[in-house]
Amino acid sequence: MLVYQMDDEDMNEEEEEEEEEEEEEEEEEEEEEEEKEEEEEEEEEQQQQQQQQQQQQHTNKGHNDDDDEAEEEEGVKEEEEEEEKEEEET
Repeated sequence: MLVYQMDDEDMNEEEEEEEEEEEEEEEEEEEEEEEKEEEEEEEEEQQQQQQQQQQQQHTNKGHNDDDDEAEEEEGVKEEEEEEEKEEEET
């Protein structure tokens, strides 16, 4: 039976390698977490921009509706004034 006895130097090297591997894994996990957070932030920003655009479009539509309504009222007033003038002339 072959028995291998590790000396202190071998043990230290093995421990160092394990520690390095653990550190690398931790760094990779941290990087992945940071990437996820950045993606979430980007998604959040995009959603906010979409909401702002939708609100702006809604606001613009409201203004356009108001403008249309004002133009209609103005047109009706002009017609009424023209009719009154015609009546006065006759």
